[in-house]
Amino acid sequence: MSERCIFCEVVAGHLHAACVAETARAFAFLTLGPIRDGHTLVVPKRHVVELGDARASELAAVFELAVAVARQQRHCLGSTGENLLLASGLDAEQSVFHLHLHVLPRHHDDGVDMNSWWQRNVLRPEPGPEVLDRMAARLRSGLPKDLLPVESIAASGATPASVRREEARHGAAGFAGETAYSGITGDFLDKVSRKLTPGTWAVCADVDEDWTMPIDDAASAVGGMVFRQPVGDAIRAEMKAEDDAAREELAQMDAEIERAKGETRAKLEAKREALKAAHERRAEKCRARAEEIKKSWDAKLAAVQDKARRAKDAAKARHEEHARKLEKFVAQQKESYRELFA
Repeated sequence: MSERCIFCEVVAGHLHAACVAETARAFAFLTLGPIRDGHTLVVPKRHVVELGDARASELAAVFELAVAVARQQRHCLGSTGENLLLASGLDAEQSVFHLHLHVLPRHHDDGVDMNSWWQRNVLRPEPGPEVLDRMAARLRSGLPKDLLPVESIAASGATPASVRREEARHGAAGFAGETAYSGITGDFLDKVSRKLTPGTWAVCADVDEDWTMPIDDAASAVGGMVFRQPVGDAIRAEMKAEDDAAREELAQMDAEIERAKGETRAKLEAKREALKAAHERRAEKCRARAEEIKKSWDAKLAAVQDKARRAKDAAKARHEEHARKLEKFVAQQKESYRELFA
């Protein structure tokens, strides 16, 4: 707990507050100086001073809890809207130096006129497109490439490989499941490739490279790029993210227990046990899901190998090569899951 932080005292239970809701990372309670009935503050449980000090998971937790509070305000108080207000830094008029988000319930004709204040303070004359473009360029300066818009990356001369897969918005095609290992995919990709133009990217998920050759050829001819991302990689990343988040929740709870005393400590310890049990249930589901994925790979590999055995001589070599590539891919994916649960 940060020394003499009243919000840390509230979170720890050392100061009384009218608690509305809480999660492992965020706490919501009614403010002592409300603008309207139900005016709620949502804070990260860890002591965070300003916006830039917060972890992404903490900001997500604060806003997720704020959404839940806003829904309750509408349901219980009959509000028809809400303002979310956050001041970060002394010059932004932050009053308590523990980051907090105001959730202000609004009603029609409630007398809170933020629009008039906004209109009084908006820049005059309004900046034109060229001024805004220069300001946007200034704000982009120094940003990591994974946060930059595609257009600015292209203008900077960066290679298409540095563009995130989800930003390849210009003519994208993706496949998964059994379709990804069939001639249907090759036929469709051939049609797609004929329509590729300069500046185009294509996205292929779980597609064997044999079937993406038309896309490779057409994309390279116009300076394009094919992005491949096995679906299994995304699923594994999701599992790891869930596991990391659960471990962080438990660590946060351990820190709270260490600070707490008496009845508050006992309640937190009980909550931690429930959280640990929920984490173990999620982990078991992840392990079961991984086993299903591995079985599906074995089935795909067996199907391709069988096709190679039954194929006519003209196509046999192609199917055997396909099977060898797929066998290598399956082995790599299984090893990555083994490392995940090691």
